[in-house]
Amino acid sequence: MLKDWLCLKDRGDFTILPERDGELFFGETVLEEQIRTAIEEQMIRGRPPKSVIFGDYGIGKTHMLFHIKYYLEKSYPNKTCVVYLKLPALDVDSTFQILHQRIMESVGMSVIQDLVKRLSLMLSGPNLMRDLIQFFGDENFAKAANSLGSYGNLAIEAWRWMCGIELPDASQGNIGVTRNLEQPADYVMVLENVGKLFRESSKEESRTLILLIDECEDLGKIKRPDAVTNWEHALRELSTNNYIGMIFALSTDQTSWSKTPILGKDAIYTRIVENELGKYLLMPPIGSVENVRKFVEGMLTLIDKKCAAAKIKDNNLSISVDTYPFDADALHAIERFVVETPKRRRPRYIIAVLNKLGVHAFKNKKFYLTGDETKEVLDKYIE
Repeated sequence: MLKDWLCLKDRGDFTILPERDGELFFGETVLEEQIRTAIEEQMIRGRPPKSVIFGDYGIGKTHMLFHIKYYLEKSYPNKTCVVYLKLPALDVDSTFQILHQRIMESVGMSVIQDLVKRLSLMLSGPNLMRDLIQFFGDENFAKAANSLGSYGNLAIEAWRWMCGIELPDASQGNIGVTRNLEQPADYVMVLENVGKLFRESSKEESRTLILLIDECEDLGKIKRPDAVTNWEHALRELSTNNYIGMIFALSTDQTSWSKTPILGKDAIYTRIVENELGKYLLMPPIGSVENVRKFVEGMLTLIDKKCAAAKIKDNNLSISVDTYPFDADALHAIERFVVETPKRRRPRYIIAVLNKLGVHAFKNKKFYLTGDETKEVLDKYIE
């Protein structure tokens, strides 16, 4: 109903759909430039980008990750493989294996299997296993990769081993490995080799694997010292690896990088920042009337302008198609209302305001809202 009344293009209300709206960015221009510059510098240097994005709940971090995905795929076509995933649910004693398995599953067995087959074709010869061991630098991984390139249960056992799932002795023997993955260094070795497959398994196609890992605030649930150390060791080594990019996003009410759980450890921060491999970026509330206006104008791009123009003409409305379904005074009222408190200057809150006004327009059969009507609705808005 609201879709037709407001002439929305492809959704039922004013909603950002991160997976579909990666092209759009309505936040602080300076922040966008910082992120793009950090990524560009690493790509120019041939280094996979590493960064941590943190900020309050509802500030737009998930959308930012999908905007980064859009930027990478547009700016570096056929040069990157960008994978978005969410950190799995964690508890007090969770280890890095949980994230490792989620990464592997998000990249996909069939994708890695295809890369292994390409590598085997490139290295084909009487000494394939020797060449695989030399390529990967680890005999167990080379044998598991060779088994992954086969079919049936053998490939499945190899995949489970790569995911860090414990295999019984018989299954280990089937794929030729001598032990299961156990230590943070084991998982790092597997992920680095997966990244190496993307980069070097084909002479014709070299891509950088970049992981966008969302909802990392759950890292704060890990309390057992040995579990915290497990994560710290893994992330410390991955922060400087040459084959996989990792951009983390987490919600927090803290404004200092040092307060972010685990990722704020000095050993991880210094490796990323002091080695100029990336940045820790705070996403603040939208800071000014100008940026609030930019955000609202961005949301209005979700309006079908042809539909709006026809409605304006058919009903002889004294309103611009660029501001529909508001007049200019209504937009000013929204801006003044939003900038009053930091809580309101969050994308999630602004979207809620726009939807509240849209529902009011529909219920009262208003083709558009004036400044006075908008102010009246917002004065009664219960936060």
